[in-house]
Amino acid sequence: MLDNQSNTPCSQKLRSHKSVILFVATLAIFTDSLLYSLIIPVLPEYIGPGASTEMVGVLVAAYAGSLVIFTPFMGFVVDRYGNKLPTVIGFLGLMCASLLFGFSSQNITWLFVARVLQGIACAATATASLTLLAQVFDRKSRGKAMGIWTSGNAAGTLLGPFLGGLLYEHWGPMGPMYLAAGLALFDVLARLFILTPHAAAPEASSPVRQLFSVRVLVICGIALLSAAGLTMIEVALPIHLYNQFSVAPTTVGLYFILAIVSFGIFAPLAGYLEGLGFNQMGRVGVCLFGLLLLSTLMPAIAVSNTLLITAVYVAAVGAAAGIAITPAMPALADAVEDCGQTRYGFVYSLFNISFASGAFLGPLLGAFLIRQYDLAVGLLALSGLMFAGLITIFCFSKMQIKRLPKEKLVG
Repeated sequence: MLDNQSNTPCSQKLRSHKSVILFVATLAIFTDSLLYSLIIPVLPEYIGPGASTEMVGVLVAAYAGSLVIFTPFMGFVVDRYGNKLPTVIGFLGLMCASLLFGFSSQNITWLFVARVLQGIACAATATASLTLLAQVFDRKSRGKAMGIWTSGNAAGTLLGPFLGGLLYEHWGPMGPMYLAAGLALFDVLARLFILTPHAAAPEASSPVRQLFSVRVLVICGIALLSAAGLTMIEVALPIHLYNQFSVAPTTVGLYFILAIVSFGIFAPLAGYLEGLGFNQMGRVGVCLFGLLLLSTLMPAIAVSNTLLITAVYVAAVGAAAGIAITPAMPALADAVEDCGQTRYGFVYSLFNISFASGAFLGPLLGAFLIRQYDLAVGLLALSGLMFAGLITIFCFSKMQIKRLPKEKLVG
């Protein structure tokens, strides 16, 4: 229940309105992804003279590592204390990271700390905002709401590198940080403005181990495969464009923008696809359809012989990833409710860990296979591995469907 949602003044009704809550949750993930990607193109400049690939890699990995480590803790905090405390943690993490980046330029130790704080902030923001949407929206509307949330994530990732480079060029190291601090302040004020549901009391009769069901593990597997497939393209696409067409780095960046835009467009559309049935598999069926498209399209990039055809394939890959990942998020909330629980924070922490693990393993595996073989063979092997994972998930999904009553097959 939202605080004082019925028989309240107009201002309180506005603060608890679903559209306002969706806007604030989307703003939160947009801010987080924007501030993450804001720094990426200028990391070597912040490191200063002597910046190496290894140093940049350590700073990138610091974010992912802290995200994975602190996400389970944030899931516990959300379930136990509600969304307000993670809101404060996320805000403090973003503000401190922004200040460190601005005032600790060319100090690798403090830059490392700043990236860790960004990872902690993301762990708090992603877990809390997804939990909030699961609490506020019902089964019928969750898919559309979480699709919009995913588009906010894509928009932040898209705008960050451009704004980071532009602000650094004109205002130096403090330029991106002025934007980061201002946006973080606006974000936390918006989060504190809304009325959020009370933290639910822990269910004494429903142990956490019930949430480690086949259904939840299937959805986490979908998140891992989707992230791995999408990030594998980050390795393959530049190689193909440089070797086949000798393009400039700017052109490579435009192709990645195309993939992100396509992802952001198709993510909310996936919410509407859930109603089409997919042989009684509901949301999981949509996810598997997206994974099938993703695994099929990957090898096609290596054999595309014009820039236009490559662009079509890249856009299709972004769309397939959006279709694969978006319905998995509301499906997790359905799985929690079908267990008679309200521990959304716990399952969304599992989801975020799975996605982050896929994003970590995808580029490593892709680089290894492409280096051992050529691009086409490497992508074909990656596609085969993804297809094998898809078949495994499909088999477990069919097993789970046989155990569920008809009214619960939507998830």
